[in-house]
Amino acid sequence: MKLLKTAKKAELFCAYVLEDCILRDGEYVVGDIEKDKLPDIYSEDKKHGIEVVQAERENDFKLDDVCRYCENNEYNYAKVKPWCEKKYPEKYYMSETNGKINMITGKEGAHKIDWMKDIYENEIRQKLIKLNKGNYSGITGKVDLCISIVHRLKDEYDAKLILFVYISIVKKFSKFFDKIYVITSSSIFILNPNNIKNIQSICENNCITNFDIIGDGYIKEIKYNYGDIVDRVVKCCEI
Repeated sequence: MKLLKTAKKAELFCAYVLEDCILRDGEYVVGDIEKDKLPDIYSEDKKHGIEVVQAERENDFKLDDVCRYCENNEYNYAKVKPWCEKKYPEKYYMSETNGKINMITGKEGAHKIDWMKDIYENEIRQKLIKLNKGNYSGITGKVDLCISIVHRLKDEYDAKLILFVYISIVKKFSKFFDKIYVITSSSIFILNPNNIKNIQSICENNCITNFDIIGDGYIKEIKYNYGDIVDRVVKCCEI
């Protein structure tokens, strides 16, 4: 894996997961070159490209920061709580047992299970617009889309929600991504939209709770080690 100076942490993370689970053949480059119309990850022969998008909330990254601070300070409630209140006022609730933090939660309240749908729609639409404008035309073969949702907990549900959203949107475009990779905190889902004959959402109380999908081989899950990938990204950024 060749890393360019333009490579961002999210792209590195996705690239390492893809390398471990999928990209077994050939050398790949991480870091987009806009003037050459190349996506975030691409093979050196430019026959295959992968565009990366982070479909995460800002608060998810803040919580990641809080959790790292907790680990570095052995979950000491007396030390972590004032630091968190100063840096992220009124954002998180903490409880403790014998001076050790036992729970951290956001103060935003509950969401419906499908609340990320609008975010997925916006991100996917923007990438399809770029694809159809020729932003990745430096690739001579197929271009895939990789979506990072490492802070989400619904794994396969969100992978299917992304598939549902993508199929709903892509009909309006003449060019489309070949495959979609969805990276969660423990798995990478390989989605093949072309293998879907029909997909319908199942709703309860105006919320998408499941999907009725007709097709074969449209989704595959591969497990990976989140900690190992994070360590590789951190070491790379220290060089």
